Amino acid sequence: GSPDLWARAEKQLENSLNESGLKWTLNEGDGAFYGPKIDIVLFDALRRRHQCGTIQLDFQLPERFDLTYQTDAAIADGDSGDTALLKRPVIIHRAILGSVERFMAILTENFGGKWPFWISPRQVLVIPVVSALDEYAKKIEKQLHENGFMVTVDNDPGRTLNKKIRNGQLAQYNFILVVGEKELTNGTVNVRTRDNKVLGEHPVEHLIERFKKFAEERTVAAEAEF
Repeated sequence: GSPDLWARAEKQLENSLNESGLKWTLNEGDGAFYGPKIDIVLFDALRRRHQCGTIQLDFQLPERFDLTYQTDAAIADGDSGDTALLKRPVIIHRAILGSVERFMAILTENFGGKWPFWISPRQVLVIPVVSALDEYAKKIEKQLHENGFMVTVDNDPGRTLNKKIRNGQLAQYNFILVVGEKELTNGTVNVRTRDNKVLGEHPVEHLIERFKKFAEERTVAAEAEF
């Protein structure tokens, strides 16, 4: 393509990056053959660089394929034959994650299996102290599940309470909710984290409110901020 088209594409990408407010650097000579691009570079747990997501602005292929689209002005005028109202589109090549497998590997290695609450496949474990409280534990599970959270109940009578808590911590559940007679009476749960930090008794409504906040804000250390 022409140098003018290339410069125009570079300028538009530069404007977009500046408007984003994010830090960026220029990597001269690394554009694709059909146009400049934005590369998202991540560092893994060993501080190695990996190019993952990419957005490439392509003015060349629309020219080569003679692609056009009809503008709103032409539609408003009821004129479908005026070629002056046909515009040349721009193609955007976009790969949000790049290689999905590589992205997931970097993410898994970075967190070492201790997923942040908002993307954790094991967000909450509910543990009834005795079998008589299984129904209350299931009720808590239903409330949390209806609010969009990943929750499991461990009501295996063959395991002690301490064993259930320890298994939950080893399985990296972000939060472990223990329910006994007191919690049943008060409509609460006793909260602790996978790092065995005891957070005490909390109403279920407050718990759901906090969990929603962590999910919406994508909190990395939800256990510490509870």
